[in-house]
Amino acid sequence: MAKAPRNSKASAKSSPAATTKSAGKSRLSLESFIAAVKALKEKLPAHGPIAPALEDAGLPTPWLIYSPDTLRIKQLVRWSAEQLLVDTKNCKTIFAGELSGAAALSGLTTSLSMLSLFSTREIILLLDAESLKAPALRTISSALEKQNGSTLLILAPKNEKQAGLADLAKGGTAVMLEPLEGPYLIRWIEKEAQRLGAAGIAPDAAALLADSFGESLTALSGELARLSLLCGAEEQIGSALVRKYSPVQKDADAFELVGAMARRDSVHALKLIRSLIDQGQHPLQTSGFLSRCFRVLLAQNGKQGHHDNSPINPELTNYYFVKNLSRIGSAFSTPELRFSLDVLQDLDWQLKSSPLDEELLLQSAADKIARRKYFESIRIQ
Repeated sequence: MAKAPRNSKASAKSSPAATTKSAGKSRLSLESFIAAVKALKEKLPAHGPIAPALEDAGLPTPWLIYSPDTLRIKQLVRWSAEQLLVDTKNCKTIFAGELSGAAALSGLTTSLSMLSLFSTREIILLLDAESLKAPALRTISSALEKQNGSTLLILAPKNEKQAGLADLAKGGTAVMLEPLEGPYLIRWIEKEAQRLGAAGIAPDAAALLADSFGESLTALSGELARLSLLCGAEEQIGSALVRKYSPVQKDADAFELVGAMARRDSVHALKLIRSLIDQGQHPLQTSGFLSRCFRVLLAQNGKQGHHDNSPINPELTNYYFVKNLSRIGSAFSTPELRFSLDVLQDLDWQLKSSPLDEELLLQSAADKIARRKYFESIRIQ
């Protein structure tokens, strides 16, 4: 794997050896963390327990890596495994939700507390760690007190809201991955394009993707993988390819269509539908896109009353959609969002079975949503 991406905010605020204080423990900047891991690699024996060497290097276990972007966490962990001479087959990823059962939790604690016959090094990455329940936290904490020295546990929460994590990782190593911005995000896109097999990516093409997908590295990586397959063996990803095959323009118009309906501007909504069809987008594609938008809006609308830790489908928390819909959600009430989804569900059925003109069906559905047409009568019945 290529060197972990440089963090813009960290580099502006800290030197490679700098640390900050948070939650009563020392937190390494990303640059400090990378420098420490690199320095450790030169002194690390090829075999044997890893915990003592990590302690001596100022990287005691467990590690906490804070970031909302799972891809970036996985890339940093993969890079760390290479530096710490850990075989990839001994790197395990677990989601916190998988530890609800006693058997899964027992498997984790056994890995932490039972010494491997050959002291084989192992890394366990625990994603969504902020959703760990109190009993699981206590069990893991007890296992860490007896840890065998061969296993490195890495906790990867999206935020710092889980107070129990601070106690669990007391004396461990904490690293915050700030969102990549500006030239640092462009540099990450360039490296990722090369990693995925493209000969590179033109600066203007990278800027187009950054503007479209923002800081969602997972979405960016997926799009770069798709674009790299459309390039020749020694061909760069150019802006023409991005404009032709990426959802930049079509999605912009489709998000604006949701905005027009939110403003009750049915005239503009109908114009946008014509524009999307002119761009080659089938009404079924537009219908599917709108359904996803309204499901995301409904999920965001319901977050205020979402007090338990039950997971929300990742599709409904996609950064790209949440970002583009952030200013729209307040225009719809929860009943109106449900009404809109009912209209789109009917539209989907009509587009697949009705002999009527597809553009007319789409325009009619958009008009109903924009005007909230029939909404009151449907709810009264």
